Amino acid sequence: MARQRSLNKDGVDIHSVAKAARVSTATVSRTINGKESVSPKLRKRVWRAIEKLDYVQNSHARSLSSARSKLLGLIISESIGSSFIHLMHHFEDAAFLNGYDLLIGTVNATSRGTDILIRQMIQRGVEGVAVLTNSIEQLPIDPFLRHGIRLILLQPRQTNPQIDAICLDLKDAADRSVQHFAVLGHREIAFVGGHPNSTFPEISSSSFLAAMNKIGLEVRPNRIVRDDCDDLRVLENLLERDTILTAIVCSNDVVALKMLRAIEAKNLEVPGDISIIGFGDVYLARHAHPPLTTIRMSQKDLAMQAIGLLCPVKQHKGYPTKANAINLSLTVRQSTAFPRNSVLNQRFGAIRSIR
Repeated sequence: MARQRSLNKDGVDIHSVAKAARVSTATVSRTINGKESVSPKLRKRVWRAIEKLDYVQNSHARSLSSARSKLLGLIISESIGSSFIHLMHHFEDAAFLNGYDLLIGTVNATSRGTDILIRQMIQRGVEGVAVLTNSIEQLPIDPFLRHGIRLILLQPRQTNPQIDAICLDLKDAADRSVQHFAVLGHREIAFVGGHPNSTFPEISSSSFLAAMNKIGLEVRPNRIVRDDCDDLRVLENLLERDTILTAIVCSNDVVALKMLRAIEAKNLEVPGDISIIGFGDVYLARHAHPPLTTIRMSQKDLAMQAIGLLCPVKQHKGYPTKANAINLSLTVRQSTAFPRNSVLNQRFGAIRSIR
């Protein structure tokens, strides 16, 4: 029989917590289990000791005697969950097909329950966790690493053998975006990036520059901007200083949707004056005004790859042991058209006005 996995380090147990908090082990147990019989003062003291000692109650010790819980975790930010509404279902399906249950938790920028969520996942004995958040700073992942739990991140900012990255060919996304504009006849193209601390998948400025260079188009330095503020100031400034601009590649759909607002605020039209393309195909992209042209990211492929990387190799059922590129495809809607003042745009505009 395999040796039982310990979730705590340096011999820390319930007695250690009781001693540090200066209470009985029964009080510690009642506090952890949420019993109302513990006074707020003692409860606060116990939780302070638990956090200091990094103690995790191993409520699944017997079931983990073989070091297998058959449980995976998914931590997803509310913004991503609401943008990709089918993503969690794809994760559940992928886990089920591999014989695993999935424990799902949502977080946001002001979430106060994140520490409890992480503790519960460790306590339940999750074998691996996929973390899909806008910013890794939102989530204290160190407890997972200390307990030897494997992580999958969208775009990890650090190199760690316990952390894997979901494979997105963002250079291909940049190529598809630029080539779509080039085929339409656009040559005056700008790029708008998202917040610098975001780990949400997005096309990078370097990928955009490489894509432009590949087809022989130059980019003016002032045509690469980063939307790093909450208002529309940066985006409006781009439109004000560059009046010959006809198309904008946005790093992701969130930026593209915000760009639509900035263009409307300047009394310009999409795609009549400016064409816009995003990346990701979030839920709101198809319901924008006008509906957003975007590079679609397969949510099913993303879930399959993440679960495939989290599952032990012997348990794979058709899921790759190595990361395969997630399928990307151009989804053309009404936010892109021929450049303004071009012959084709004038013909298209005439036809549209007749309709």
